[in-house]
Amino acid sequence: MFCTTTTTTTTTTLTMTNKKEEEATTTLLPTLEEAKTSLSKFEKESTEDIGSAWKEIILQTLSHSTLYNSFTKVSDATSSSRDVSKALELIRNALEWYYKEDREEEGVVVTPCSVLVDAFWLVGTLLDPSSSSSTLSKAQQTVKQSSYQSFTSLITNLLTTTSESIATKLIPLMQKTLEAPLLADTKLLSPSTGQSLMLKRLKKINTDLFYRQTKFNLLQEESEGYAKLLTFFTSLSGAQEEDCGNEREGHLMKVREIIGTFDLDPNRVLDLTLDVLELELQTLLSSTSASSIYETVSNAPQHATTILLLLQIMSILNTPSIPHLLGVKYTSYYTQQKPTPPSLYLLSSLLSLHSLLNLGELVPHLHPFNVWNILLPHYKTQQLDYKAAILKLGTISLNSKASEEDKKEETEEEMKGKEEMESILFENNQFVELVCVLLQLHAWNDLTQFLKTSCGEYNAETKKNRPGVKAMVSPEYLLRVLSGVYPDIALLICNHIEYTIDPIYTTMVLQKKDKAAVWTELCSSCPTTTTSNEQDATYYSLLPPSQIKENMTWEEMVQQIMPPLQAIIPAGSIQYMPLLYCKLCRVVSSFFATQQKQLTEDENDDDMSRSMDAYTWKFLTTFLVPSLSLFPSNPAICSELWSVLSLLPYHMRYKLYNQWRKPFLEKESLRATTTARSSRQRAPKKRSKYIKPLPIIESEVQTGLASRATLKRLSKDNVKDMGRQLSKYAHNNPLVVFTKILNQIESYDNLIIMMVETFRFVSVLGLDVISYCLLVSLGGGDAYD
Repeated sequence: MFCTTTTTTTTTTLTMTNKKEEEATTTLLPTLEEAKTSLSKFEKESTEDIGSAWKEIILQTLSHSTLYNSFTKVSDATSSSRDVSKALELIRNALEWYYKEDREEEGVVVTPCSVLVDAFWLVGTLLDPSSSSSTLSKAQQTVKQSSYQSFTSLITNLLTTTSESIATKLIPLMQKTLEAPLLADTKLLSPSTGQSLMLKRLKKINTDLFYRQTKFNLLQEESEGYAKLLTFFTSLSGAQEEDCGNEREGHLMKVREIIGTFDLDPNRVLDLTLDVLELELQTLLSSTSASSIYETVSNAPQHATTILLLLQIMSILNTPSIPHLLGVKYTSYYTQQKPTPPSLYLLSSLLSLHSLLNLGELVPHLHPFNVWNILLPHYKTQQLDYKAAILKLGTISLNSKASEEDKKEETEEEMKGKEEMESILFENNQFVELVCVLLQLHAWNDLTQFLKTSCGEYNAETKKNRPGVKAMVSPEYLLRVLSGVYPDIALLICNHIEYTIDPIYTTMVLQKKDKAAVWTELCSSCPTTTTSNEQDATYYSLLPPSQIKENMTWEEMVQQIMPPLQAIIPAGSIQYMPLLYCKLCRVVSSFFATQQKQLTEDENDDDMSRSMDAYTWKFLTTFLVPSLSLFPSNPAICSELWSVLSLLPYHMRYKLYNQWRKPFLEKESLRATTTARSSRQRAPKKRSKYIKPLPIIESEVQTGLASRATLKRLSKDNVKDMGRQLSKYAHNNPLVVFTKILNQIESYDNLIIMMVETFRFVSVLGLDVISYCLLVSLGGGDAYD
């Protein structure tokens, strides 16, 4: 009795367990409302994982009808018969509800149909009869086969019962995504294409795609296509310019025909075009007698049409490969220790100007790689040595022999290190050479973008190697560094400034017209007429239209020239181009004269000071007035500056003199810049952010030494001679000279008569500065406000 009860209990327990397994493996069929909710998410384009909810509904539906995810857990006695009609009805109704309105799905990657086909592929892979595992029992394999038949019947009935518009969307996706056996069982293969034939074709395509060599050995390759292309390119250089210009479209079609006929590799065609273009530029540079690259490329009648045609051919090829192909050329020249030809730099610059190359992508290919890691410390050392040399001016060494012995004690290693640094910085420096070519072509926007990319890479590398460093360099700072280390780059920047102001200078200064009328005409939108020679030069130019507007206003011109001026101010490079300084003074005086004429009689000088914009004031305070110190003993430049300042009211002139004097004069200003935070007692309450350039400080120190030596020799007998000397020193540094004279007069009253005699030889600007110095001296000295 006890055994019978135990057996009955065990049987009941197993029955309940099997029921729980069946309930666990049975998936509830989703409702149509749930399906519609998941499909409505496709209308929200910004939603991430837009098809996940719809895919979950499909898998849940297929699990209910086929048991694809649970047949291994079902006992052998479980029946696999499922009613797929409800699942079919749910999917069909959901799709017809979504596509009841015409929806444009061109370019859309994730659609309800694509998600449905992906789910079919997943279930078909799990139920594939050919992948039956040996671990399954016979009953489980029977369940799996029955589920596969239910799955194929669901797909077949869905394609036949759904609307034609939905079927046309589903069939191409299924043919691209589903496996070949499933396509055959669902009758999606054409009668002429069986499963075996499709697999053969698929193997052939995969072999051609992944295993067959497409880049043939050059010794065994058909070179006829490349030979024809090279012959065609070389024939262009010998053709007449008129013929090339008239048949440009025909030449482009010819290149396309050669590439298509011989199935040429676009990258190799692009490399061949680059070689021909570089050779053409090299021929142009060697055959010209022009003094600069800009004059050469701006008027090249024998090469312009050919080069422009080659540039147009390159635009139809794979332009993203250009930086890598040019990088190989730069690297090969550097590794072989050969000088990089100027034609390669010119080629890179022209490609950038014609928007075929982003010079920032060329930065990793230029050598030396660590140019800023060497250049920036070298610049800082150079500035420190310059400061030390200025501080030594006027000092007397009482132990000259010991100092000479210290200089001789430089070790051989230090000498070798200096030679290596100089060779890296000044010999075959591809980065600097490319900057020089860009400046010669006046491609200022391309240059700033190039430096911006280089600056970003240097900052990223610095942040990675030294996480605690917060100070990062800027493109403007890099330009100042290049101008300080390389004087040639500073002169090229000056040439670019002169090129920028030439249209305004020619119109306002050189032409014999009223300046106010000329300025009004210049700022108007009247079209300008060009001569036949200018039109021919424009036709034969390799450069795109200039980015500098001819009808610029004064504010636009100042905004364009201030960035390059800020680059050369610390180096004092304007001292080598006095003509440019005179041009700037004349243009500014023309502008101020125009403003004065526009003011009515009721308006006073304060109106003119209010009308001056911040760019003009910055231009005067940081460049035009302080740069006079860089032209020693030059009364002509002094008079040019006075032609500008004489048009300003006296209080604005005194503010300019005040800015010129800040923070101090001579070596005091140098000590203020080096120990600004420690010298609180000598500094004014409101310190200026302006840092006086070292060349200006050096000029002030030299003028101060010379004026002190002259004042020591001054007497009643040589007043005229010494007075002329003092006025000569005051041409470029009147503040230094007259401050020292007033300091001497405060101590020695008998100097007043001699100084009055001396002031007869002083320029008009010097006399105006004397009045300012008197006010400062009477007001208490270093009052900068």
